[in-house]
Amino acid sequence: MNWNLFLLIFYGKVLLIYIFVGYLLVRYIRKGWIRFNPEIMIQCRLKEVLRKRKKTVNFLINLIVIVSMVFVSCSFGLSALIDIPLVVTGKVEVLEGIVIKGDNVKSSNKLECYSVVVQEKKSNHLHELELYWENGICKDDFIKVKFLPHSKTGVVIKSYEK
Repeated sequence: MNWNLFLLIFYGKVLLIYIFVGYLLVRYIRKGWIRFNPEIMIQCRLKEVLRKRKKTVNFLINLIVIVSMVFVSCSFGLSALIDIPLVVTGKVEVLEGIVIKGDNVKSSNKLECYSVVVQEKKSNHLHELELYWENGICKDDFIKVKFLPHSKTGVVIKSYEK
């Protein structure tokens, strides 16, 4: 997999998730899915109090749902958005190192995502990354990786097996 194809797949996935959450958010705000109805509540002591404050309770429930949707979408895609200036300027990180922990899977010509920990060759820093590669990544492999630093995901450029 080359770098441009990786960026297309990665940011395409992020864009689809933002579109889906945005659609749900707009639909929720326009139509409203949750309506608090104290009439349905069975033998509640606060029934009369809640009936008087129905608009306030509806507003609070809807506010909690909307804030939760925005928080979840931002926590997922914020790191991808922060990496966009690095992609545009071409200042993504390239790393050479040894795989310390990994999936220990060998696959033949099947593009997969591997969770690995790579020890950098020069400075011995550890990087926990999600890497895409066709031929599998095993422990003690020496790899050269191009990755997005905030998203902690990337693609293997070269792999030297031991």
